Parts: sequence; structure tokens; C-alpha cells
Amino acid sequence: MSFINRLENIPVWLRYIGVMGTSWIVDFAAFALAGLFFDIPVSQAIARACGALTGFLLHKFATFRPIANPATVPAQNFFVRQFFAYTLLWLFGWIVSTAGILAMVQWTPLNKFVAKFSVEVLLVPVNYLIMRRFIFRKDST
Repeated sequence: MSFINRLENIPVWLRYIGVMGTSWIVDFAAFALAGLFFDIPVSQAIARACGALTGFLLHKFATFRPIANPATVPAQNFFVRQFFAYTLLWLFGWIVSTAGILAMVQWTPLNKFVAKFSVEVLLVPVNYLIMRRFIFRKDST
């Protein structure tokens, strides 16, 4: 990858960080609120669902909008395909993050909020790469 191509990616990365921050605030607030009533797996599912819906819509229309090219795919099918792929990413993230939080709470002195933050920070670059390369990629078909 050339230096010029790397520079062109900076605005997308910055938009990604902004959207992830917004989604994470929604996710964390839902986790804290749900945690008053439910255990970690249920709280995490509710939180990830709220954050994912926020993230999908913002990523779709703000972060990766310049990348996505629906010209070769009917608009509704393109949206459904992206939403389905994002849902699979959400499911992967929920499983990994819930397992990570539970493990950290059980095996370390960390509380559930510090554990959640630690796990989520590790998932950010993985999610970015998956979204950039597979979910919101340019379609060449």
C-alpha cells in the first residue's frame, strides 16, 4: 500500500473512531442500566444490540458512505446484505466480549465495567478491519 493510499484512509479511520465512540457510549450506558436488573450476559446482549443498531446506521451513512458503491446491487438488497453481515459481526462481538468480561471478572480483581472496557478496546481494530474489508467494501460485481 502506498503512502498516498494510507493518507486517504485517515478520514475514514477518524470517522470510524467518532462513530465507535458514540456507539460505545450508547452500549456502555445500556450495559450500566441493564446491569441494574440483569446478569452480565443479558446486560451485554442488550448493550451490544443498542450499540450495534447505533453503529450500523452511523457507519452505513457516515463512516463508510464514500466507500460503499451500491450501483451494481439493488439498493434494498445491498442494505439487507450489509445489515446481515453487520449482524453476524455483532453476534461474533457479543460472544467474544461476553466471554472476555465473564473471564476477567472471575479470574481478575477487575469489576465488570473495567473488564468490559478492556475487552471492547481489543475488539475495535478487529471490527474496523472486518467492516472496511467485508461489510462496507466496494462491490466489484
